[in-house]
Amino acid sequence: MNRFLGIFLAVSALSACNDPQSKSKTAPSAAPTSSAIPDDFVVNSFFGQSKVALAVDGSAAFGEPGSDTGGADVKNKLLDPGGDPKVKLAYNLVLNKTQSVVATVTEEISGPDIPEGQGKQPPLKLTMALTPKKKLDGGKTQVELKIAKFEMVGAPADMAAKLAPLQASLQKVTASFTVQPNGETGDLDFAGAEGLQRGGGEQILSMLARVQTVLYVPLPAAAIGPGARWKSSTTSPQEGASVDSTYTFVAKSDVGYEIKLETLSLTAPKVMQDPRTGKKISIEIKGGSNYTLTTLLDGPTFKVNGNSKTDIVMSEGGGPKRSNNEKMTLTIEKPAK
Repeated sequence: MNRFLGIFLAVSALSACNDPQSKSKTAPSAAPTSSAIPDDFVVNSFFGQSKVALAVDGSAAFGEPGSDTGGADVKNKLLDPGGDPKVKLAYNLVLNKTQSVVATVTEEISGPDIPEGQGKQPPLKLTMALTPKKKLDGGKTQVELKIAKFEMVGAPADMAAKLAPLQASLQKVTASFTVQPNGETGDLDFAGAEGLQRGGGEQILSMLARVQTVLYVPLPAAAIGPGARWKSSTTSPQEGASVDSTYTFVAKSDVGYEIKLETLSLTAPKVMQDPRTGKKISIEIKGGSNYTLTTLLDGPTFKVNGNSKTDIVMSEGGGPKRSNNEKMTLTIEKPAK
């Protein structure tokens, strides 16, 4: 399933499941419960104040978090082959060659459901090491991902001691996923995540699923040149959701392939029951993102700049609509030497 659609549906599902008593083995609570994790550390304020978070695999749909989306349909279409010279692009991942990248994520949530002063979080920085481990059938490569370092940018000095246990627990987690020669990736499979305490650690893994969507670029089957454009469209008729991802091949240089990515996401209004009040609640999600990616096609994208915006429009009992908005800025770069 398209990674963007999986995460987008997770937003839809979990924004309504705000019963403080609800629990799921695949969707960790965003309410920190351990004294080792700062009480005010919430990766996503909107979900945090609702006592829920994105499922760690980013694949939740409406209903049970972590469930299948009911067979999403993925279509890839070349819109423009671009100019000359044209070449067939593909990933060439060398086994046991570790490449590290640093992802910095800044989130800001606004809207009537967000308590004053709780909508903006300090930037979070993840240093990730990615290693192709083995070749699988169909040309797939299994890639291992480890979180080498976690930082909260601008955190006060006394926060370091509180974050140390979180840092240690994240370093024990290993994520694996598959990458096809055309850049299509599989879902993250975590090992060691069961040792994480509820709260900050699990939220970091949820955020990791979002970062993964830009680590590899789905490539067209045909040869392309500068200016080429192609679209990956994913729809889930059962959920009334769709994501259109449009890629543009900007240029090739000694630095790498520069590609622009634009996404448009939509879920049709869906009526669910609010577990707190018993009232019917209607939820509609609209989103979009713009990123510039640079890759050598021998590993993860090593340079990313961009942002995304998601509008969550809700109404209860047929009442007036209210909208909560999430903005996320993401940069990826090579570690400083």
